[in-house]
Formats: sequence, structure tokens, C-alpha cells
Amino acid sequence: GGGTDVQYPLLMKVSNSSVDLLQKSVPSKISKGGTTDIIITAVNKRENAISDVIITPHGDDVNFVPSIYFLGSLAAKTSQDAVFSIEPLGLGAQNLTFVVSYKNGDNLHTGTLHVPITVIQALDVAPIITNFPISITKGGSSRVSVEVYNAKTEKITGVLITPICDA
Repeated sequence: GGGTDVQYPLLMKVSNSSVDLLQKSVPSKISKGGTTDIIITAVNKRENAISDVIITPHGDDVNFVPSIYFLGSLAAKTSQDAVFSIEPLGLGAQNLTFVVSYKNGDNLHTGTLHVPITVIQALDVAPIITNFPISITKGGSSRVSVEVYNAKTEKITGVLITPICDA
């Protein structure tokens, strides 16, 4: 039984398209007081869906919430945002790193985004007195008008102003 070799051409397509992370909303300067929300976008430039997409933030002197962001699957040629709340613990130049890991079939892949920021000491929210009486008679009353200055990127609600002395 002599067999013959049979050859069939097979189309093999190998893509080097990647999954990238982009800075969608990251201020270059962040105040040390409080937290700031930033948005990182995962972009699947591949021709196929990917699975187990996870973004993990890293940084010295910075707390991240959440500490890991699970996106799940990401369809071909689509993107999805991940919102991280960051709380800087120190001042000065910081380098934030975001690592995306994902599976294409059974293969695990990773990509990295480096984001430089500067942490500054600044008032994000402050009261501004717009009307203040020159004098108030003992037992009398008068009106003090205050506006709230908001330099944060997000809206604030429920502001409480407390006097610091008894008059």
C-alpha cells in the first residue's frame, strides 16, 4: 500500500494588532487633598473579540480604587472605559502605570500605559465671603453671604460651612 502525499494550501493569518490603553481623562496636575477620578480606555484594535480583560493600576505614593478593574470581554474594534479614583499620598512628580492583560484564545497578552502626573498642594474647594457686615450689635443679627469655590473636575454637593469661633 503505497500512499501519496496530498498538499492543501491553508490560509494562515497572523495579526500583530494590539489592545491599547489610552488616557481619556487624566489631569496633568492633581491636588493632594482628596481623590480625583481618572478615565483610562481599553481599545481592542484586533479583528476578533478578546476575553479576561483586566486593567491593573500601579504607582508609588498613590492609592487606587478599585485596585483592579475587570472589563471581561471586549469585542473586535471596540473600546471600553475604566474609571479609577486616585488618592495621592505625597507631593511632586509621580509616574502612574496601567497594565492591561487579556486573552486571545488561550494566549495571555499584556500592554502598558505610563502616565506622568504632578501632585500639588492646592485648595480644591474653598469658601469665599461675598457679603460681610462691618459690625453687628450685641444680640443683633446680620447676613453673611458665602459662595463656594470649586476647582475640582467633578460637581460637589452638600457643602457644610461651620464657624470656627463663638461670637
